[in-house]
Amino acid sequence: MFNNRFTSAICATLLLATATVYANVPVAPGDFTGSRDATNGITGTVDWGGDPGFSLDWNITQSGNTFHYTYTIDVPRKDPSHFILELSDNVTPQNFDSLFSNFELTGTGGSITGPGTFGPGPSNPDIPGDIYGIKIDFSGDSTLPYILEFDSLKAPMWGDFYAKDGRSGGIPATAYNNGFGTDPTLATLDFTNWIAVPDTLVAVPEPQTYLLLGSSLLLGFVLRRRRQANAS
Repeated sequence: MFNNRFTSAICATLLLATATVYANVPVAPGDFTGSRDATNGITGTVDWGGDPGFSLDWNITQSGNTFHYTYTIDVPRKDPSHFILELSDNVTPQNFDSLFSNFELTGTGGSITGPGTFGPGPSNPDIPGDIYGIKIDFSGDSTLPYILEFDSLKAPMWGDFYAKDGRSGGIPATAYNNGFGTDPTLATLDFTNWIAVPDTLVAVPEPQTYLLLGSSLLLGFVLRRRRQANAS
């Protein structure tokens, strides 16, 4: 006969599996190349809104355990002053140099700040909330488009960005992805509101999904047998 201890163990396994189903959503290889603009997934103000407006393209290639990221930023008129790219929060200042390398900026000089948290304030007008990542400050003579390249041991996930420049008619030019501050889920196939960014967490492996399904079926079987035993 099945006892309460065994049933409790099955319930605990089911709860554990359920708790681990949701994780940062990885970018499928078919989306290692992508594009967003002010008519498709990006909110832009003044010169960076509309068509043409702010545009961001990415291309990611993999060689062994290393991913090469290339981001191309193009805008009408106002050049970007800085660009913030989301990272997973367990990329720290202490391990950053071991996870990221070979940074290059084409079309401009610049510097990198972070990783850290960047949020609303005079330097980030219109930003919808906090973003954890790195901030690239562009400087010097510029030639559009700007191209940011680097290598990383982190595979891509869907995430956020924010960009800003000076004012046009008293209004700052800003841009960010429409899904900023919200998490994509494994339940959607439309990731238009996010961009590909370096990951730390990964999606649940397929065998764990099977564990969840198997645990549910086994729990149902146990409960049926107990009801039948009590009825007899």
